[in-house]
Amino acid sequence: MERSETKPTWRRKLALTLLASLGLAGALEGVLRLAKFTHYPAEIPPILWNSDEDRNLKRGVGMFTEDKAQLWVPRPGVEVPYGDAQHERINAAGYRGPQRAVKAAPGVLRIVALGDSSTFGMGVPYPDTWCAQLEALLESQGRRAEVIDAGVIGFTIEQGLERYDALVRGLVPDIVVAGFGAINEHLWAQTMADRPKIDLRKAPRPFHDALIALRYNVRLLHAVGWVIDSARGEDREAMREVWKQKNRERDAFNVSAGQPDWSGVRRVGLERFSRALDELDLRVRTDGARLILISMPREPECETESPVLPLYNKAVEDAALRLHAGLFDARSTVLTSLSGPPAREWADLFIDAYHPSRAGHALFAAGLVPIVNSLAAERSASSPASGR
Repeated sequence: MERSETKPTWRRKLALTLLASLGLAGALEGVLRLAKFTHYPAEIPPILWNSDEDRNLKRGVGMFTEDKAQLWVPRPGVEVPYGDAQHERINAAGYRGPQRAVKAAPGVLRIVALGDSSTFGMGVPYPDTWCAQLEALLESQGRRAEVIDAGVIGFTIEQGLERYDALVRGLVPDIVVAGFGAINEHLWAQTMADRPKIDLRKAPRPFHDALIALRYNVRLLHAVGWVIDSARGEDREAMREVWKQKNRERDAFNVSAGQPDWSGVRRVGLERFSRALDELDLRVRTDGARLILISMPREPECETESPVLPLYNKAVEDAALRLHAGLFDARSTVLTSLSGPPAREWADLFIDAYHPSRAGHALFAAGLVPIVNSLAAERSASSPASGR
């Protein structure tokens, strides 16, 4: 009898202890949240396009949010600083410009643009982007069309492949226009190239992901981390100085990254860049659409300092020939415009070394029109009853 009475008593004590512990933990969590106490892990975030954006991703603020496969994507609903006058925001589907229906209406040519900041339209309001201007030009010629801007600042072709899978395929495009290779691909990868980094992040790690989520979201764990860091004597300001020094070393190393024989690991090396273009074309054709590649421009001085950059243009041009894809040589178009007549200054077409102004975006749009019309005519001739 005594044994049978002991077990319930022991269980009750354990249950009461657990309940009391949970209650205390809940109360402490509430107090820490009311006090707005935070102490996030002292880790160097993955390097994207600059350290400020990295910190914003970790804090959950800014224009972009983390994405497992794409690394980062525009945050739905966030204000676009270059579109202040238009009160512009990223739409609910996560891309710039008006949100479109899942499928285009019958008789409407749907074009989706993939690329980096030059496609996104960094520095200009949406109506000035080549996507918006291309749509307007096609409409002015009597072709019903809609151009969706799926470009993202800082993207490489590897991220473009993931964005195609996650977003573009579901939009059922007739034509995909891809502008990669301007600058991001040749940069130092620092930890690992984009493809292995993406594959690692995509691999299922439920336990690891759950632990990371708890560490970032539970304030009690923030407090535990603060106690541990304090016991170790870790100084966050000193750590920031170490990070700054590493960034300075990175920048110094990046100076030589523009050389074709550079020994470091690029975000996307030239050989992998070419294979990724093949993979994008295969995806697009398998889905019944056609691909247009853009050979991207940049200020000529950039190519003098980084002679590897024109090799990315050559890879794009070779891929277009190899794949029988459309090709818009924006680089040559810009250089021709600069030489005239009438000769134009770089500042007439670009807001900096890489990003087009409204006039530069207009060159893109005008150059793409005949290529789009040609591919649209081919599609109509090969599948007149497709309705796309």
